[in-house]
Amino acid sequence: MPKKVLFITVMDMYDKNGNGGVICSQRNYTFLQKCFGRDNVILATFPRVEYKIPPKGEITFRRTQNNLQHLIAAILGYKVYFPWNEKKVFDFIKENDFDIVFIDSSLLGRISKVKGNFKKVIFFHNVEADYAKNKVRNEGIKYIPSYLASKRNEKIAIENVNAMIALNQRDSLRLEYLYGRSADFILPITLHDQYNKEHARIYKAQKNRLLFVGSFMPQNQAAIEWFMKEVMPKLTGITLDIVGKGFEIKKKEYEAENNVNVIGEVDCLDEYYYSHEIVIIPLLYGAGMKIKTAEAMMYGKLILASDEALEGYDISSATGIFRCNTAEEYVVKINELCGDSYIQSDARSLFLNKYEEQCMETEFEAFMKTL
Repeated sequence: MPKKVLFITVMDMYDKNGNGGVICSQRNYTFLQKCFGRDNVILATFPRVEYKIPPKGEITFRRTQNNLQHLIAAILGYKVYFPWNEKKVFDFIKENDFDIVFIDSSLLGRISKVKGNFKKVIFFHNVEADYAKNKVRNEGIKYIPSYLASKRNEKIAIENVNAMIALNQRDSLRLEYLYGRSADFILPITLHDQYNKEHARIYKAQKNRLLFVGSFMPQNQAAIEWFMKEVMPKLTGITLDIVGKGFEIKKKEYEAENNVNVIGEVDCLDEYYYSHEIVIIPLLYGAGMKIKTAEAMMYGKLILASDEALEGYDISSATGIFRCNTAEEYVVKINELCGDSYIQSDARSLFLNKYEEQCMETEFEAFMKTL
């Protein structure tokens, strides 16, 4: 008898240019479909804007829609929806004969309180309490309610789920430290391989142009502005290209700096990866694992990245991936890579061996079927 699974998520599953969280959720959903069968996995979401007609086969629940609603929900100890919307979610779960409820994000931790004859699994995109605490430290005290609500949701989840999945060992250890329970399974970031050798031949990768990829969010903004202030003035003959949804609004400001080019949102990232030899990921803070790190590996780029950007990735034996945390480290390595000596990156081999989708499909299926 096939298992019936509910996949419930806060992510916009139809966003083709989504952020790392969206890409990871899409991967989780695909893995469940492959494991239990496409028709046996029901998708439920909390869309940011209410669908007039939900996409075929999707169940939607009302969520908070603006900053004021987010704040009120957080003060009440919730993250994505108001307490009076919870009953509809619980009733739906109870009325359907699910075998597994897969909660995609501890932001939905309170949902784990629902009772029934099914197994409950939660996937931690990161440790949300740590993520919110970083926002308090770096962006202000207005995020304190979010921090408190995140911690409450995670505590409830850990007390009620049958199994926990984390992205990396750091998150698993933090969960154990904060709540007394570590993850039952580690499922790192993986991507479906999109590299095309024929397309790559069309472009001539340039070493004197640095590529930064990321949507316009506080962590990425802080990273690139630090890099423009501390690193770019010390480089000669090097151009920085910034690609990512939302950065268009900074085009005039950023391009006032020497050798900075803001491209902003694009339909396809391929040509930018193919036409650049060096990718920088100078994140100063964050949580979980970074999709853009795996993406740069997939395209076989030379990668200069901070400890935060490399968190969860095993790069111990990789050439062409360099850990840089200070301006001086970036300057020295960029000058070296843009010089006469040629360094071949084996980042793509590392990606294929450890972070391509198929690397984890079998392990994930084996874990889920133990439930």
